[in-house]
Amino acid sequence: GDGGGQEINAVVRRIILNLEDKIMVLEKKIDAMADGRPKDALRSKEDISPSHQHSASCYQSTEMQEAAVQSIGEELSVMTEAVSKLKQDISVSKVHIDEMTEQGQQNLELASRLHVLVQSTALEGMD
Repeated sequence: GDGGGQEINAVVRRIILNLEDKIMVLEKKIDAMADGRPKDALRSKEDISPSHQHSASCYQSTEMQEAAVQSIGEELSVMTEAVSKLKQDISVSKVHIDEMTEQGQQNLELASRLHVLVQSTALEGMD
């Protein structure tokens, strides 16, 4: 039946889940930057006192923020590339599946013609 299609779906699903994970990580990074916290403060958000929080934001220089923004930009472009490649792969796979289906259809027709031919020659042979 549709073994190839199912296989493609599984691969596509895995890639998409992977991308979703990466997006979540990026969102956390962006949130941390918006709050002006260094990245390692993400884990211990609860036990930072407000006064502590303020001094933490002083540590994060604009240079660090720029670097973080740049790395996020790079990660996003990598993901965008992955998504467009995924779209290409899906359309290529779809074309491939359509071709295979057509080929199968032709083989089926050929097989049934052969079957008819074999039956008729078998019947003639009985005369």
